Amino acid sequence: MYGAITALNLSSQTFLMDANGFVPQHPGLFVKNDIDQRNISQKDLARLIGMSPSTLSEVLSGKRPVTTEYALLFEAALGLGADSMLEMQTAYNKFMVSSNPRFAAKIDHVRMLAAGR
Repeated sequence: MYGAITALNLSSQTFLMDANGFVPQHPGLFVKNDIDQRNISQKDLARLIGMSPSTLSEVLSGKRPVTTEYALLFEAALGLGADSMLEMQTAYNKFMVSSNPRFAAKIDHVRMLAAGR
């Protein structure tokens, strides 16, 4: 479990931080940074990997997950490690779910019930 979550408002974005200062990033941001540094347009990458530009945009902005299929396509096109992107996506998913107070309460309840067996 990640512990207490703090929300930071920087510019127009909100970033979440746990007690250790660790904030898992969506792997789409990593891919976006990579193509920006290489001066590859999203449209060109979308065409190369056979993905619609709107879907790619959603992945790169963190609105859609990096699936196994997408990770393998990014690896083939850009040389980025598919396994690393999938690990980043898992860490991001876990962090986002763990930061939900209702889900945290549910986990606590399940632990309490399991301890009473």
